[in-house]
Amino acid sequence: MKFQNTQLNSLQESIQKNLPSKKEITSWLVSYFADLLGICKSEIDLSTPFHRYGIESSAAISMTGDLEEWLGYEFEPTIVYDYPTIKTLTQHITEELQSAF
Repeated sequence: MKFQNTQLNSLQESIQKNLPSKKEITSWLVSYFADLLGICKSEIDLSTPFHRYGIESSAAISMTGDLEEWLGYEFEPTIVYDYPTIKTLTQHITEELQSAF
């Protein structure tokens, strides 16, 4: 039994080490929205609410699906509304992934 716990702890540590960093998540989100909006990444402000960029619900749902595919983790469908900026969304995703794995 102790051996199994050691294996489980080792597996959890390995998964956590392979989780994307806050910086990687931020970069992914900035790239995603810049591509979606057809603007330069430098024009994306991490603290500007998504609705100010004209992000509609269909785009938010699509982004959530792409994010889930990239991270291999399912999020609540309201995540973009609950965390309406790249900064708050990144923080939440980072915390949620760390607690899940």
